[in-house]
Amino acid sequence: MGVRGVDVCIFNKLDQPITVAFDGNPGLQGSPDVEPGAWVCGFDGTNDSVSGDIHALADHRLHFDAANAWIYWPTLGLQVWRGDSMTCGRGEFLNEGDTNVINRRDVQYAGGRNSDDDYWKYFYVNVEPSNNSTPETCPGS
Repeated sequence: MGVRGVDVCIFNKLDQPITVAFDGNPGLQGSPDVEPGAWVCGFDGTNDSVSGDIHALADHRLHFDAANAWIYWPTLGLQVWRGDSMTCGRGEFLNEGDTNVINRRDVQYAGGRNSDDDYWKYFYVNVEPSNNSTPETCPGS
């Protein structure tokens, strides 16, 4: 079996709509205009990554990159951008069940990896209100 496809789902847990702009042309489930409580997934069975931008608040965007390269362990990168400047980010190898969190004063992004199957690596990003229980990882961003 070759490289598994990559599937990444964005869940909107805010009380306002968000927009997700996927890079390239992955398959989609759901609408990229994500209403509160809804989700959108981007998937690609031929490439080893799915990436894009989440526009949740007017002052920044979150860039995500879920990857399953031939040689490396699966990764999920999360980067907060203001204009053309990255203000903070995380990108780590993920085991099944692992989660990375970027917490701003106004919104929290929790990205992780679900269980795989024979054909897909499954990733997610939850966009949720900051509950201040996690230390702020993007101060001033």
